[in-house]
Amino acid sequence: MTLGSVVGNALRQNLAAPLYHAAREQVAMARYARRANSPALSLGRRAWLWRRGFVPSADGLYDFETHSVDAYLSTRQHVRTREINGHWRHLVENKLAGHWLLSPFEAERQPVHGVVIDGRAFPADRVATEDGVEMTTPRVANATPATEFVADRIDEEGEIVLKPVFGGRGEGIDFASREDDSYRLNDELVTDREFRRRMSDLDGYLVAGFVEQAKYADALYPDATNTVRVLTVHEDGEAFVAASIHRIGTAESAPADNCSQGGLTAAIDLETGRLSEATTIDPTERPWFASHPESDARIEGTTVPGWDRIRKRVTAIAADLPYLPYLGWDLVVTGEETFRVLELNNLVGVESLQVHGPLLADARVRRFYERHGVC
Repeated sequence: MTLGSVVGNALRQNLAAPLYHAAREQVAMARYARRANSPALSLGRRAWLWRRGFVPSADGLYDFETHSVDAYLSTRQHVRTREINGHWRHLVENKLAGHWLLSPFEAERQPVHGVVIDGRAFPADRVATEDGVEMTTPRVANATPATEFVADRIDEEGEIVLKPVFGGRGEGIDFASREDDSYRLNDELVTDREFRRRMSDLDGYLVAGFVEQAKYADALYPDATNTVRVLTVHEDGEAFVAASIHRIGTAESAPADNCSQGGLTAAIDLETGRLSEATTIDPTERPWFASHPESDARIEGTTVPGWDRIRKRVTAIAADLPYLPYLGWDLVVTGEETFRVLELNNLVGVESLQVHGPLLADARVRRFYERHGVC
């Protein structure tokens, strides 16, 4: 044990613990501030925001003139939400564990064929052995070179998705398919030799099935998978949807739709499933679009097909996971009332949600955060 860890443990276990946690929050906020673009602000305005728990980029994202600053979940409070699920959060932060967590809901989860560890691929789910025993964890005997495993999946399905077991913000995800004698990784065409070299270098990746989106989502922007983000919480003895948005890809974000990479966000009316105008989370320039600026497809007023059933089904699954009272669901609507969950999120980004309105304006949502020591 290092001296630093000894000191850290001592701080957490004595009266200095509040100072230790406050320092951690400040460090986390500083990281958010460095990562985000910021509008031109005076030092006084920056200090005003920081004292209230916001990084400077919030001034360009949130409407502090219409809504009280206290109605928004601040950056500091957002950092605290990571601890809401306690140790159970590790099930969600590990995408393979999250896949297993949803095993009772096979019809609603994205197919995952395998996990790649140090260039070797293992089945992701239960596999039958010669003695008839089913294993839920990868075994060396089941290993296949990642180059062969991934190539075989592409030949069988046409397109697959490679995504890191850990991480977020859409980083490190590759959509892989074959094109004649070569392979396509996102927008890059690579030779067979280069493809196999990259696959052999993979470590800590899931090999997942590509999920075909519904026609309405494809019409919004066909060059990206346009996903729905749903935030569920447990309060007053039941699970409910606190907020939801539809993410829509652009040329900048494609083939993904992540707002942090230039995608758009449109609010979903929780009762009707209708989309609002869409915007970005770039605080320096945030235009609003009734129609997609590139595809020209209508966004505002578009309705997610079967939204009522989708919302109720997600809520029902969330209720079946009471040890995870705070979850962000990324899902693809595949048809009328049907969807597939791509992944679960523990630390749910709130900028793309709150750009449409403050979370804490809902009294029930505020009570939830207060009960968990976030506010």
